[in-house]
Amino acid sequence: LEADARGDARSRKQVDVILRASQRMKQLIDDLLDMANIRTGRLSMDRSAWPAAALVNEAAEVHGPLAAAKGVSLDVRLDIGDESVCCDHGRIQQVFANLVGNAIKFCAEGDTIRLLAAREAGMVRFSVVDSGPGIAPEALDHLFEAYWSAAQHARKGSGLGLSIAHSIVAAHGGRLWVESTVGEGSAFHFTVPIIES
Repeated sequence: LEADARGDARSRKQVDVILRASQRMKQLIDDLLDMANIRTGRLSMDRSAWPAAALVNEAAEVHGPLAAAKGVSLDVRLDIGDESVCCDHGRIQQVFANLVGNAIKFCAEGDTIRLLAAREAGMVRFSVVDSGPGIAPEALDHLFEAYWSAAQHARKGSGLGLSIAHSIVAAHGGRLWVESTVGEGSAFHFTVPIIES
């Protein structure tokens, strides 16, 4: 019985490794397809009205367990009412997935990630703010370049995620930018137009 249990544990571990590898491969393929579509001007967008608060809360719900598993707290602070934005829901969640995923990846146990939303000149400004290690000043100008990764993080991703996120936000008529201080953390902000009632 004990040998069977050990065999089952080994099998589960092998399946888990295969699943993680296939997920990474799928993400890489999706990123490459998105990048090709961006370069040819064919990135698909299906815009409709979405409550801004619901977009933030969904991102927190999806990524909360990943943050908790690493000992990172994830909280939401909304400075908006019932504003809706005109967006492609899946694409905006893709932006959140990249920004929050990166924050979780680089934060350490005990760090904090905040998801924020506030109204700003006909837009909603969404922010992902972390208390992680921050980004070196010399890297800030390159963050949104395709295939670029800082030397210390070169093996942690494809180098496409932030570039794709930047293009998705631009396609919505907004902008994506970053503020960061080494040793204090980073804040990624992006804007999406509000649907005025």
